[in-house]
Amino acid sequence: MKLLYFYPEFPLQASQGNSIRVIALLDYFKSRGHQVDFVCEAPENKQGEMLEELKKSDLVSNCYFLRNYQKKKHKLGYLFQISIPNLLHGRMRQFYRVKPGQQKDFNRILQDKHYDLILISYACWSGLIEDNPFTGKAQLWLDTHDFLTAQFQSTRRFDLGKSMETEIKLLGLFDKILVISPEEQYVFSQFIKKPIEVVTHSIPNASKYISESIDYDFIFVGSDNQHNIQSIQWFFNHVYPLLPKTARFIIIGKITDFVAEYPNVTKVRFAPSLQVYYQKAKIALCPMVSGTGLKIKVVEALSYGLPVVCQPRSIDGLWNKSENGCLVANEPELFASHCIQLLNDEPLYNYHCEQSRTYFKNHHDTQKIYQELDRIFENYEKET
Repeated sequence: MKLLYFYPEFPLQASQGNSIRVIALLDYFKSRGHQVDFVCEAPENKQGEMLEELKKSDLVSNCYFLRNYQKKKHKLGYLFQISIPNLLHGRMRQFYRVKPGQQKDFNRILQDKHYDLILISYACWSGLIEDNPFTGKAQLWLDTHDFLTAQFQSTRRFDLGKSMETEIKLLGLFDKILVISPEEQYVFSQFIKKPIEVVTHSIPNASKYISESIDYDFIFVGSDNQHNIQSIQWFFNHVYPLLPKTARFIIIGKITDFVAEYPNVTKVRFAPSLQVYYQKAKIALCPMVSGTGLKIKVVEALSYGLPVVCQPRSIDGLWNKSENGCLVANEPELFASHCIQLLNDEPLYNYHCEQSRTYFKNHHDTQKIYQELDRIFENYEKET
């Protein structure tokens, strides 16, 4: 099968969960012998090194770039070619991300090659295929990644009704919709009669890598998005003072820019691999006070058999809301109590570690997800 896969960012250079999901899907396509051409945005001065990096990964046959149209450099062009047309057509700008020239770049790819399937990431990039005569007979699939209406609710002048109506309209342009969580499948299936498949995040089972030598009591991994910033600030303002001063923390990712200096906190802004840190940690933290969709950091921690102390938002997207290795609390005192219990009560700690391993094996292990993807693509072959 020949597949054209669009994702706006270059996945090998991004560290957030959505890019990790893309790499997982590319690994699946490679394992099944599908021919994949990949499309993304890229700064002009990095195209060469990005192409070389992707070639070395052996994940795709070809990589194409859509011109990167930056608002700061083209203020007038952005106004007349994007802002005003969106206003005249009554469009919510958050849902229409295709910029000047990008449609032409995308169509050029479609004119040069025939594809059996076109997979678009995010509903806000559906403009690439809407009323596009060059898609031919290709099946059009969408990987939603997230429930965008929920994600956009904090934007200025947010209109719930218009946002939901727009998102449902855009999802309806596709032949099949992939979602990352059962909650999103439930919401979208109420309004859309197209096939909606849950393809949750897959990671190889890493519980065998846990070391007997523990260097850190708690680990938190995060990028510098607003949800992680709010969450880590809540943790250090309200929970951290309640924990033992001897507890050892490791914080990894760009989120470290928003963590003050503490004597028992180690900060690593960039880590080529998280394995060495997870295998030396005892407990994972995910104090998400906001955010939507599956939290990849939770699935990563569960893949190592670690218990996770978290907020209710952190278990969004998990198939089971209990008996999954997560201890949930939205009050600082209870959150801290869970942390202390896991530190001091070995039987309790081992019990939740076993729950983590069992839940992960049943729902997120790579082979489990590959079986589900095989079923989806077998149905695709029958349909075509």
